[in-house]
Amino acid sequence: MIASFIIMFGCVGFGYRYIFVQKMRLKQMKELERMILYICDEIKVNHRVLSESFKIISQKCSQPFDGWLLELACDIESKNVNKNVNKNVSKNVNKNESSFIDIWDDKIKELCKLTYLYMSDMEELNNIGHAFGKDVTACLNNISVEKEHLHLKTNELEEDIKTKNKVGMALSTTVGILLIIVLW
Repeated sequence: MIASFIIMFGCVGFGYRYIFVQKMRLKQMKELERMILYICDEIKVNHRVLSESFKIISQKCSQPFDGWLLELACDIESKNVNKNVNKNVSKNVNKNESSFIDIWDDKIKELCKLTYLYMSDMEELNNIGHAFGKDVTACLNNISVEKEHLHLKTNELEEDIKTKNKVGMALSTTVGILLIIVLW
């Protein structure tokens, strides 16, 4: 009898864990949307270099995005690849630009490890990083497009979560009951 409760508890716990991970993923995608909105505002309004912008934005974001932005800002400063997005530097592509993109790509991979997000969820953020160094209009247009893509992905995930959570709970409960019957 006790084994039945343990099996049932384990299966239902697995279902709740799945629901928790999906809800955290959705929450972090919404936070990612907010972060991109802040980046866009920094570029439009404040005209700061990226490291300063990332430090300021990090104060407005929640974990793990705040720490990630601070690390990114420090890496940009330490490797001396600061960019002012409001200057047109697309004509003179130099080694600093490629090193900025390398830093950006590495930090995206680190962020993926720190969050519940998949690498496919990070595509838009990755594309935004590759847009820095273009003129302001091109950069803002790119951010706008990527922000819209992320918003659509977030809405899609929200709808999926509603159905998958019900299915996940029902499936985990059913598996638990079947295991109890088989082992009984």
